[in-house]
Amino acid sequence: MALLQNFLNPNEFRFTLARLPHVEFFVQSITLPDISSNPVAQATPFKTIYRPADKIEFGDLSMSVLVDENMQSYIETWSWLIALTKPENFQQYQSLLDGDGIYSDATLSILNSKKNTNIQIRFKDLFPISVGSISLATNQSDVNPSVVEMTFKYSSYDFDFIT
Repeated sequence: MALLQNFLNPNEFRFTLARLPHVEFFVQSITLPDISSNPVAQATPFKTIYRPADKIEFGDLSMSVLVDENMQSYIETWSWLIALTKPENFQQYQSLLDGDGIYSDATLSILNSKKNTNIQIRFKDLFPISVGSISLATNQSDVNPSVVEMTFKYSSYDFDFIT
């Protein structure tokens, strides 16, 4: 007897990141990153044989975020990235060490058909590597909210299945 299961609904998710509360509320889309390894080539007299690699590589975590009128969702991430790269002085970096730290953990909650958390994907040691540009234009007849792309690196992610 086969179990009837619903398909994954791509618009039923919640992203939480304590360090960026405004980003959490305004996430429009997020891409679950790829995971890969590079196989090791073993030469033989006849053909190359590939063996499993000993290192795993995680892709970047990318998301689209609405920008609120106070730009808090943008500025929170921008400030974190600025502090990480200390472009003007070391005090900017020191503010990270004295405050929230360099890294933050995040959780992507996948919701089931009843809108309850079904799976939690936990990202460890997350930090921003890119905050995209914001387009502003006076010649648009429709008012569409501004959206910014944000990209993060992290050390790993794992799954927690909620029963």
